[in-house]
Amino acid sequence: MVTPARQPPEVWERLFIELTALVPLERVTSFNTNGSTKLPEELFRMMPNIETLHISYAKLSKGFLQPNPDGPHATKLLPSLRLLRLRRIVLQKDDDWVHLMTFLAHQTSDGQAISLEVIGEFPHNRLEVANGIKDLVKELIYHATPDTEDE
Repeated sequence: MVTPARQPPEVWERLFIELTALVPLERVTSFNTNGSTKLPEELFRMMPNIETLHISYAKLSKGFLQPNPDGPHATKLLPSLRLLRLRRIVLQKDDDWVHLMTFLAHQTSDGQAISLEVIGEFPHNRLEVANGIKDLVKELIYHATPDTEDE
């Protein structure tokens, strides 16, 4: 017997999209998510007015918050984004910070100002990465210790 908790991730992603279809998504301006589940690109396309995006357990990997370059939409996923809040960043290797820099460079390439709030780890030991991130954002807010607030 397959219980709801044992459904494959793609089942949960599809269910989430179907449920969000009931909400007037053009009115969504703030969105919180747990980064352990990869959100489908189409979800962000349906919510073009997100100004604040909060990701807990954000996994920095190739294509982080980027559109599929081979997909039908190669434009920004978050055209209205003003604040990206990353809480408890998950890294596979130290170079994963480059994926955040790639996103920020893409997102700010047309002058869009974004503030970045990082709660938890930040690459202080890699000065060129830390400075590169600081140069790409309007404001960098950093909290060294993750808060204890429940998800």
